[in-house]
Amino acid sequence: MDLVFWGHEHECLIEPDESLVGTFRISQPGSSVATTLSQGEAKRKHCGLLEVRGNQFRMTKIPLGSVRSFAEGGISLKDVERNQGGVLDVEDPKIEEKMASYLADQVESLVRSNLNIG
Repeated sequence: MDLVFWGHEHECLIEPDESLVGTFRISQPGSSVATTLSQGEAKRKHCGLLEVRGNQFRMTKIPLGSVRSFAEGGISLKDVERNQGGVLDVEDPKIEEKMASYLADQVESLVRSNLNIG
């Protein structure tokens, strides 16, 4: 066996890579849509065109143009409290509203950046 297609993994690693054991290569096409919230899923999705001639093969990586994308980011409210000059004060009776507003702004910023909107 020269090439193995690794199925049921979501991250797209289409380029055949040498196996750590054995003398074969592995291609992991991944899911054609973002199905989990992880950094690997935020990367561009591809399909592959496999050409075989005799004992040789090559994979041509083709980017998918109609994939639903998502933006991934992280927020530490503890850091926001420290770095924003006390914007989130645990003693503030309106902290829940302020947190909700801050988080909504962060989500909107991620969406705008993912859609390349200023």
